[in-house]
Amino acid sequence: ARQWREHGVEPDFALSKGELGTLPDRYPGAEIVQVDDDRGQELAARLAGRKFMTPAEFMESLGYPQTYSQVTAPRMVDLCREALLELLNLPLDQAVAMLSTPGRQVAVAGNGGSAAIASHFAADLRRVGVRAWCLTDSPAMLTGLADDVGYPHALAEQLRVLNGGDVFVAISASGNSSNLVHAARVAQERGAFVLAITGFGGGLLKRESTYCLALSSTDYEVVEGVHDCLCHILKSLLREGRRGQSPQL
Repeated sequence: ARQWREHGVEPDFALSKGELGTLPDRYPGAEIVQVDDDRGQELAARLAGRKFMTPAEFMESLGYPQTYSQVTAPRMVDLCREALLELLNLPLDQAVAMLSTPGRQVAVAGNGGSAAIASHFAADLRRVGVRAWCLTDSPAMLTGLADDVGYPHALAEQLRVLNGGDVFVAISASGNSSNLVHAARVAQERGAFVLAITGFGGGLLKRESTYCLALSSTDYEVVEGVHDCLCHILKSLLREGRRGQSPQL
């Protein structure tokens, strides 16, 4: 209902997806249109006898303008604003303590866009004196292990060098990447701390981590963008801590 109001539409009522089957009883004989940004819902809608349209298709059918600047950009800005405000309330002291203790190795990893964030974060950590590296920075290592042991184990195998008290930073928008979950388990078996940086409320990584910094957003682009901001904030806190006394864990 909130999303419709953002577009100037006042709904009569709101239902969850699980309750959509009650609509034919409410409106016998009426054409029911399911508007959803998840194309995976299209088949379910059609099987249930509902017409399916994306938000863009629906708004266009009503004659609303669909330019990026008029619709998409403001919506993305609002989503990013919400996630950034949530970021302000995340307790970062324990994460800083994990990363700042002298002598620790810090391994960082992610997939896709999160791999790029992980590489950037590892480089920034090294610039503030942390012994960090990114598990996906070497194509030869990653593809070799993927070929030998399978991609789900290619990160975990690299963590066999961790010692007790070292840190594994797992960055995942969904928190459900199987290779990161497996790597987190191996890191803990080695006695290392696991810092998970996720969206989607935490996902499976939340249960496999020593500490989890989770955003509630389920928009991949928003989560990845704010994760980049979070990593810069952590680097800045570590840099400032080097000038004073950082907490240690």
